[in-house]
Amino acid sequence: PWLAITMISIGIIDIIMGIRLIRLVETRSDSLNGMLKALAYITLAAGILEVSIVGSFFALILIPVSSIILAIIFFKEKEAVDFV
Repeated sequence: PWLAITMISIGIIDIIMGIRLIRLVETRSDSLNGMLKALAYITLAAGILEVSIVGSFFALILIPVSSIILAIIFFKEKEAVDFV
């Protein structure tokens, strides 16, 4: 039962993070917008799958995908304007 409780609580946290990321994407307009949108929807989908105990196995497939997208966002070169 502890595993089920843990997966459900992590799923709820992922759903909240996914919703907040979707709201963030709606307010931003930059080059990372597409990657953030993909991260938001994958996080939301993983949260929904984690809450449903049956879909927890598929959530374990989505979690590394979201980690890869997050790494791409962090390592993407930031566009900056140089003032001379």
